[in-house]
Amino acid sequence: MSIRNVNDLRDKYQKRVNEMTGEIWKFNRESNKIRAKAFAEELKEYINGKFVFEVGCHEGDVLYEFSKYASKVVSVEFNEEPAMIAKEREYECDAVVEY
Repeated sequence: MSIRNVNDLRDKYQKRVNEMTGEIWKFNRESNKIRAKAFAEELKEYINGKFVFEVGCHEGDVLYEFSKYASKVVSVEFNEEPAMIAKEREYECDAVVEY
């Protein structure tokens, strides 16, 4: 993926989140889920049917959304509490969360 494509992707993602929430940087549980969904939707053509590795999944919002398109998702979370929450989620594909 070229730098131009990455910048275009970032711009599309920010626009999508703004459309969905109106307040892109309002940090709370619901806005985190909305951002994760928008991010995964923008990346779906790149991750569809593929193995995805995420570093620092926190409670697994992005990982969950990636699992809708990927064949397998794996993540490492360095904080125990959010890792335990992420491990308990039900994902759409084979998923592994390690602490």
